Amino acid sequence: MAEKRKKDSDDISIDLNRLKESAKKFFAALYSLKDSKYFTSTTIAILLILALMATSIVIRSQQYTLPITDVWAEQTIRGNIIPQIEQQIRAENPGLTDTRVRELAQQQYNAYYQANKAELDAQKKSMGEQFRRQLQDENGNTYQTGIDPWLFYSDTKWYLRNGFFGTEIVDGEQKFMLRNGRIGITYGFQWISYIGALTHYAFNLFGDYDLMFTGFFYQTILVTLTIIFAFLLGRKLGGNNTAGFFAGALFAFMPAIFSRTMETFDTDWVTFLFPIATIWALLEALDAKTLRSRIIYGAASGISLGFFTVTWGGWWYTFNLVILTIIMFFAYKYITAKYLHKEKKASIIGSATPALVVLGVFLGGLILFTFFNYGLVDRNVSVGEGLLRLTSAPEQTFRFVQEFTGGAVTGAGEQYPLWPNVFRTVAELRRSSVGDAIQGIGGILVFLLVVAGIASLVLRYKESDMYPFYALVLAAWLAIMAYSVTTGIRFHAFFAYVSAFCIAALLGTLAGPVVKKIGGWFENESLGKGIMYIIIFGGAFLLLVVPSIQASNTIVRNSVPNFDDDWVAAMHIIRDSSERAIITSWWDFGHFFQAVAERSVTFDGGDQGQRIYWVGKSLSTSDEGEAVDILRMLNCGQEESYRALLSITGNQIRATNLILEITRMSEAEARQRLQTEGFSVTDTERVLRHSHCDDLIDNYLIVSEDMVAKSGVWAHFGNWNFTRSYAYYGLGGVPLDQGVRMLMEETGLEEGAARDTLLAARRLASEREAEQWISPTPSYLMGRPASCTENDDAIGCDINVQVGSQGAIAIVLWRAIISKDNYEDTALILRGVDPLTGNVVGQQTTLRPNAVVVAEEDRLVRYDVPDSGTDLDVLLFENEFGQKRVMVSNPLLTESMFTRLFFLDGKYTDNFELVDDRTTFRGQRIITYKIDFG
Repeated sequence: MAEKRKKDSDDISIDLNRLKESAKKFFAALYSLKDSKYFTSTTIAILLILALMATSIVIRSQQYTLPITDVWAEQTIRGNIIPQIEQQIRAENPGLTDTRVRELAQQQYNAYYQANKAELDAQKKSMGEQFRRQLQDENGNTYQTGIDPWLFYSDTKWYLRNGFFGTEIVDGEQKFMLRNGRIGITYGFQWISYIGALTHYAFNLFGDYDLMFTGFFYQTILVTLTIIFAFLLGRKLGGNNTAGFFAGALFAFMPAIFSRTMETFDTDWVTFLFPIATIWALLEALDAKTLRSRIIYGAASGISLGFFTVTWGGWWYTFNLVILTIIMFFAYKYITAKYLHKEKKASIIGSATPALVVLGVFLGGLILFTFFNYGLVDRNVSVGEGLLRLTSAPEQTFRFVQEFTGGAVTGAGEQYPLWPNVFRTVAELRRSSVGDAIQGIGGILVFLLVVAGIASLVLRYKESDMYPFYALVLAAWLAIMAYSVTTGIRFHAFFAYVSAFCIAALLGTLAGPVVKKIGGWFENESLGKGIMYIIIFGGAFLLLVVPSIQASNTIVRNSVPNFDDDWVAAMHIIRDSSERAIITSWWDFGHFFQAVAERSVTFDGGDQGQRIYWVGKSLSTSDEGEAVDILRMLNCGQEESYRALLSITGNQIRATNLILEITRMSEAEARQRLQTEGFSVTDTERVLRHSHCDDLIDNYLIVSEDMVAKSGVWAHFGNWNFTRSYAYYGLGGVPLDQGVRMLMEETGLEEGAARDTLLAARRLASEREAEQWISPTPSYLMGRPASCTENDDAIGCDINVQVGSQGAIAIVLWRAIISKDNYEDTALILRGVDPLTGNVVGQQTTLRPNAVVVAEEDRLVRYDVPDSGTDLDVLLFENEFGQKRVMVSNPLLTESMFTRLFFLDGKYTDNFELVDDRTTFRGQRIITYKIDFG
């Protein structure tokens, strides 16, 4: 037996030796590929780029097939079966806890599914297909995801239809007459949509495809092309293909970047492609060994930035970065030459010459593109204006900071932001922090890799004195992006892609000098290098790239269009009912409205102006006459009447007070009021032409489910207090007594009230606090009305909405109990609930509402509750089936026009004719009214 064990041991020893020898040969052969004539650095780079591009296309293209619909189908089936099982379990075992019931129900469902798998899978497939068809047009093309893509889809559609940008030519100008009400928008050359048209033509070389189809893959293609430049820049910074690969991979799949480039026919690709291409070409120019290469790359950098200037308004940050980089290069070369290399004066001057050459050819390329664009392509702007625009980068930087922090509203004669600013409520422009951005790239550990990447380049100064310079560039670029994050969460993606280049630089260092150094410690150097390379490359891939791909895959598989067949049908009703019409709703769906209905919109995602106040007011007012007057004024001329008043008076607060007055007046009354103010006949008619016209266009108002959650925004704007705004923004730096006099003169306040208002404004600690003081953010407490049951004495309504928290306990508004004999006895019952278990914690608390508003036969009746403990109203009404329902909301919304038109189905209104009322398959209600101006 001992002899046998020895033999087995020898066999194992021999096998291990063979394995070791085989491993040596494998790694040596693998590493030796770098010396093969077929596997040069260039061919490896091409293969890696193609692999990344293919993976990007495969993952991104999944959204076209809408995999989320299969998930919905499965959830629907589960949602139909499991409650029945739970009900049966409770009936048979009434003493079981909810947690145990759910466990048993899941077990029984699993057994039921296994026993009926074929049937349930067939149901799932059929139901998933039904859901999918709701999100596709009549030709089976998936609708555009997001909202902005509908603008570029529409622009491209009209270009393909007309051969020019816009819907028609007016007085020799290209005008897009479906935006900005009846006024329209003057259009120049639209590069985004022109590239969309080229993409459409390219697809149709291989078949017959609709724009809805080709537009869906527009951004997928262009973001995938950006991977090429991300790879090249990463390779430049890190010095090898490893750095290039990880730069391309992290750019392609980092969730912070991926989520920004998910929308289909959109512009986010330009915010990555042109900055990356510009900086890559710039660094190649600065590092070029020949004048010819320096000129080619420098000019390419300028041309790339030229494209950026006409495709995205934030081009100036890259322009500033280019100039800063060239200045840093000049200073870096000068300092290293003088203090490190101890060169003579002539050599110092000579070392700075490349910076001047690159600056010259960069500006030359930029100017050349400007001549091309404004001289040949876009005739709406002169070449001179285009060149002057290039000098505005520093000013643009200042305006950017001012706009997102001070919120100035631009216009003739305006010096302070009296009117509300839409930028403060746009979700993607919400303030953020560098800490949030760090979490967005994977947390502090990943950020340490970013910092290490910059440091690693400094340590490579012996290889090339360009590496420390690249570290300076990355540090400056990262700092700029870190600041941008504080101005809006959309800039997280910019911070992420610069971070990707820093990490790529680190991996380039590890896969280059570090592998070479450690490989030399091995007896077989090639084997050592191969092992180290696979450890570094494989480890980084598993830790950084694979999780990013998984996260991005989850994002894309949950992607779904915002709009469906019912939304499209609602638009087609408007299109088929009126040859010329204006659609009014909240601004964020405006691009979709005009793209599908092909009728004008009051405002949209790229054009809001002061209409955020006017439309917000028309929705939040409880006076139907006021709502109709506002919509009439907007129908006539948007905010042009105010602009006329402002240019005539040169006084913002005076112009504002006048427009608020005359909008509520008849034409004769408004004319008399303006003449009383001393306006000439010409100026009076100039104003009235845009406020009291007699050629009104058909006007449709859409109120939809999504607007309930947005009530805090549109009601905030609609209840804007211009007196308080003037006190805070207009009189902030004026001496107190002078400010009081000015406030009295412009607003009509008595001295005491004016002084109190101005003192209150000056006690505010921040602009955010000022915004709430000027106008609150009223909202509905619940998304949909709650069902009620009634007995002889009271009406009980289950609400179950969280209204706050106390430590780890959620405070839930559980029920409203309305006394039928005395509405003042209405009670709101609050409970503490453990969010993990759903169990009630502590004792119930009872509050009295601010008021109970009852929808009676012909009017809304408000019953104020004395000594109320809350600022919430309870609205009691009946639905179309006579069932009692309640809504709990801020008092500013309870009797608003939106409440009447959406929750009360247009009851108590005379000027709003119901055109269409539908509910989508996702349960979103859409109601369309036509306005009767009388």
